[in-house]
Amino acid sequence: MIDASAIEALTDPGRCPDCAAGLPSGPSRCPRCGLPLQGDAAVQVWELSLRAAAALTARRDALAVLRRAVPAPVAPSAPAPAAPSAPAPAAGAERSGRGVQRLLVGLGALLLAVAAVIFAVVSWDLVGVGGRGLILAGATAAVVAVTELARARRLPVTAEALSAVAVVLAVLDGWAAYRVGLAGVDAVGGARYALTVSVLLAVLSLSWARLRPAVVPEAAAVLLGAAAVVSAAVDLQPSAGGTGSALALAAGGTALLAPALRGALRSGAARVAALGAGSLLWGQGVLMVTVGGFVDGTAGPVAVLAVAAVLAAGLAALAPRGGLASTVAAGSSTGAVLLAAAVAAFALGGFDLLVPATIAACALVAVVAWLVPAPLRRAPLAVAAAATGLAALPSCYALLAALTATADATAWSATPGQGYADVIAPTLDAGLPWSRPLEALLAGAVLALLARTARLPLAGLPLPLGAAVAAVLGLAAWNLPLAAAPVLTAAAAAALVAALVARPRSATAYAAGAALVATGPAAALTPGTTVAALAVVLAAALVAARVVAATLRPHALAVATAAAGALALTTPPAAGTTAAVAGLGALLVATLAAVAARALAAQPERLAVEAAAAAVALAGLAAAGTQAAYLSPALALAAAGLGAVAVRADRRNLAWPALGAALLAVESRLAYAGVQAVEPYTLPVAAALLAAGVLARHRAPQTVGSWLAYGPGLLLGFVPSLALVGGSGAARPVVLALAAFATLVVGLQRKLQAPLLVGAGVLAVDAVAQLAPYAPAVPRWAVLGLLGVALLLLGATYERRVAQLRTAARALATFG
Repeated sequence: MIDASAIEALTDPGRCPDCAAGLPSGPSRCPRCGLPLQGDAAVQVWELSLRAAAALTARRDALAVLRRAVPAPVAPSAPAPAAPSAPAPAAGAERSGRGVQRLLVGLGALLLAVAAVIFAVVSWDLVGVGGRGLILAGATAAVVAVTELARARRLPVTAEALSAVAVVLAVLDGWAAYRVGLAGVDAVGGARYALTVSVLLAVLSLSWARLRPAVVPEAAAVLLGAAAVVSAAVDLQPSAGGTGSALALAAGGTALLAPALRGALRSGAARVAALGAGSLLWGQGVLMVTVGGFVDGTAGPVAVLAVAAVLAAGLAALAPRGGLASTVAAGSSTGAVLLAAAVAAFALGGFDLLVPATIAACALVAVVAWLVPAPLRRAPLAVAAAATGLAALPSCYALLAALTATADATAWSATPGQGYADVIAPTLDAGLPWSRPLEALLAGAVLALLARTARLPLAGLPLPLGAAVAAVLGLAAWNLPLAAAPVLTAAAAAALVAALVARPRSATAYAAGAALVATGPAAALTPGTTVAALAVVLAAALVAARVVAATLRPHALAVATAAAGALALTTPPAAGTTAAVAGLGALLVATLAAVAARALAAQPERLAVEAAAAAVALAGLAAAGTQAAYLSPALALAAAGLGAVAVRADRRNLAWPALGAALLAVESRLAYAGVQAVEPYTLPVAAALLAAGVLARHRAPQTVGSWLAYGPGLLLGFVPSLALVGGSGAARPVVLALAAFATLVVGLQRKLQAPLLVGAGVLAVDAVAQLAPYAPAVPRWAVLGLLGVALLLLGATYERRVAQLRTAARALATFG
């Protein structure tokens, strides 16, 4: 049983919560056991003690109610313990940890602060100067005194709220003193006065937070310090210009960040305020001086950016290594260094020097990163990679412009003696500078170096990409003749094959492959260079298929197949024939390649050749389809190729696509011949579907029903003809009726639902359609009369008709 003395000990602020010894007024530690009695942990212990006392009091009251209750007449067994009622708060105790109390106290503090502001702004002129000073000073002192009284009474939430009101009143005191010119302070400039007041109030708030551990005064000191930094920057603007203001912002932001990173601030709110305000001030200073440097075109801001970089590096050293703060600080320091290099380069050489200087600075970052500890290395490398990517944007834009201009140039209208830049110049907005290819290559090399320093996978990939961009831009910027494109293609192909034999995944292999691809746009501008470049690619792929490793052989064979198909598509037009003829040649190459794939031993090689052959065949069909006369032969050739491949046991599933291609060849030929009747188009396909259904039902008669097997073929064969049965001519209705009757008979004989119902339906619709020409001659009363007689007969024999329908349905259900 818990007595009242234990509850009283929990709620007595004059006793130690651990040893219950008596405490003097406002102690920092227990004189007996040395327990700390100030700080967040002490406040939490006091709140938990109040809650425990409230719960014990509620339990004692519930037990008293339980004893007074009259027991119900039940069997003599031990009664189940009654559920305790919700604990009620102890009388006079403040519910400091509850959300309701926090809301009320915070709202009260907000209302007091708003009232003070309204009084200072609106009602200021109702009293004299002396009264104003006495009112503001007295209100501030009173709030501070009440705050300390609440803290002494162990009311921490109330004390924090009142301390916020006290800070607001102190700020209003400073503003009011300047407004009325107290002691001549209005003679000082506004920014300088704000700086002085902010520093003074920040020092007072910090001292208050150190004497009485509290959250709000410490956070207010941080925010007042940020206001002092902004005031100093504004005050320096007329004399020191934007450079001095930016330096003040960067230094002030660093001064706010340092204590937060070192752990000198006690409360989390103060640390968050310091980190947020310091970061914003430092970033604002760097951004201000950078924009000013680019606008003015001077190198003066470089020194400020260097100082900002040093300050950020110092913060990275102060912060715990590997944390978010140290990572952000290291990245910010790197960004300031790169901005300094960019501003200096722009001031010395304009935009032409800006890009290479920025890339060179990023390369220097990659080298220096080896000297930085590993936890701090990632952020500088990421910032340098982003800066290199931004510096490479002009090269990427130039690449898109060159490729777009190549695509817009008239196909095969140039001669091999013309320069690449001369051909694409009419579609380019401006010429490419000679340095742009070198910038692309340098950017790729720096990105590869950064990736290798960060130990990322595929670190060497940016280098060949940069080489590819540089190759295209080099052809355009240096105006190389188009006849050099096949030569460059041959050199790149030879280098690629040699690299694949030696080291398949080396940077040399990537660079050679990228250069091989890059020469394509230039080679495609004339017929001769196009054929020559494709022949070089075909020869290189065939050689590579013989000498490279087995893992790369499927890729080489696929490239060889694609190059052979491309040659078949381009050689006839280069010789003066049409693209449709070239399409037939591509289909022939695809067929030969797919048939020849059977001789390959490895399955990956066969799949690679067949996939490339399929792509070539599709391109050939598209080319042949440009002329209607060649579409049917192209489809027939595709059907023959599919049929030749379907002879293999592992490719029997291609027999159906071969049949479909053959049917499409027939259809296209009929369309080209001008056949108007619908049956020549629908009946071959319907017959193929019926044949497929017969085969499927023969293989699985229990699972494949008649609708799935014969329904599509029957509907395709009858419905298009049935839709035209009302037109001119008597042959179609008669032939359609005979065919439907034969289908119905087959359905009855074989007990198949699909033929029976489709045949019956077609017969019925065909018969009704024959009456359509005579419908206008039938009187309206006759139609109504016939319908009435039919309804009477149906109503009189309803029960028997329903039974007959059910019997017919059961009989039809026995059909397959």
